[in-house]
Parts: sequence; structure tokens; C-alpha cells
Amino acid sequence: MTEMGPRGTLLALRVVTVAHGLSLAAQPMFAGVYLGGEVSALDLHDVNAIFAGILGIAQVVAAVVFVWGGRGRAWPLWWSIVILVVEEAQASLGSMGLLPVHVPLGVSLISGQVLFTVWLFRAAAGAARTPKPARASTATSSTSSSPAGSSMGADGSSAGASGGGRAAS
Repeated sequence: MTEMGPRGTLLALRVVTVAHGLSLAAQPMFAGVYLGGEVSALDLHDVNAIFAGILGIAQVVAAVVFVWGGRGRAWPLWWSIVILVVEEAQASLGSMGLLPVHVPLGVSLISGQVLFTVWLFRAAAGAARTPKPARASTATSSTSSSPAGSSMGADGSSAGASGGGRAAS
């Protein structure tokens, strides 16, 4: 199986993130219609909150694929998880009627999602993650680094070399 790379998995993350952002952006519109006197808009606000939560989970899944499958940068996964957690807290606060916290948190949530979505459409989003340097092995075998059939003496000279394994004086 070949790796798709960050550019291949980025498209899926972009699509899900845009849909999620649109769902989040609809929330204050539904709330505004409700505050304007249309009581049924509160039902739309509630249903869309569930839909946004599902899209939030889909965004985390797409970010996992982007990071692990596509070798993209790791921070979009962590950001997607933060957005999902804040979104779930936001829904709970709204259902409890804590509007003094629900409204400003909603503004922050939408702002964070929009900024993340904008970043995903920048060229830097398609760059592959830089690999960490390999750690040097601390345990090495003395026979593995010397030529076949020879052994190293305590002074570093090879027993298979001319001179019978003695170091030249």
C-alpha cells in the first residue's frame, strides 16, 4: 500500500473542516432568528448543534488520517480535538441555559474554526512533517563492525590483520 502523503489526505480534512465551519457559523444565525421571535428556530439551533458535533468528530478522524496516514503535521489533530472538546462544552452550557458563557464561547469556537480552516488552504498545510533525527544506538556489537572472521583486540587492533593482532610499536 502506498502512502497518500499530506496533500492527498489534506483534501479530506479541508472538506470536513469547511462543512464543520459552516455548521458552526449557522448556529448564531439560528439563535438570532429565535431571539427575533421565531420560536421554532431554537429547534434548528439544537439539531444543528448535534450535526456540528458529528462533523467535529469527523474532523478529528480526518485529522488522524492527515497526521498518521498522510504524514502531515501533528498540530491539526490536537487543534481538532480542542475544537471538539470546546464544542461539546458549548452544547452543554447552552442546554443548561448559561448564556453569559455560551455566547462568548461560541464566538471563540467559530473564530478558532475559521482560522484553522484558513490555514488548511495555505500552501504550508500540504508540507510533510519533518522526521525526527534517528537516535544513535548505545549498544554496539564489536563483531558486527569488524570485517567477517576477524575480532577486535582491547587496543582496537584487528586480530585478522597482519602482525598477528599486535599493535605496531
